[in-house]
This record gives sequence, structure tokens and C-alpha cells, in this order.
Amino acid sequence: MPGMMRRFTEQDQERFARLSGDWNPMHMDPVAARRTQAGSPVVHGVHLTLWALGTLIRDGVVRREIASVQVVFHKFVS
Repeated sequence: MPGMMRRFTEQDQERFARLSGDWNPMHMDPVAARRTQAGSPVVHGVHLTLWALGTLIRDGVVRREIASVQVVFHKFVS
């Protein structure tokens, strides 16, 4: 899918943390995140999910109302 590539910046992470209230160091602090399995800051799962849903809707892949979403993350996204 052409629209599915996205780089999340530090500013994106900060903006999402401000909106969501999720300031988990795994997402925000490179030193703290280095001590996790990910090894570096990772994108908030909800942020990634909302972006993906928005992209699928924008591109016309999802054409109906969404009643629920179930997400499984197989890898960290940094």
C-alpha cells in the first residue's frame, strides 16, 4: 500500500504523549528505553494504531463504520 510508510519523529511522540497523558519512558526517554527489550524509544501502540486506521480510511480500504479493533504487535516500531 503506497500510503502505509511513515516515520514517527520525536516531536510526534511528544505531541501524542501530551494528548494521551502517556509519558512512559519507553516512548520518551532514550536512556531509559535502552534498558528495555526494544533498546530504543518506541512508538506508542495507540498512536500507531490510530495512524494506521486513519490511513486505511483515507485510502478507501476501510469503507464502513468500525465497531471494534483488535491489535497484536509482533515487533517494536521505533
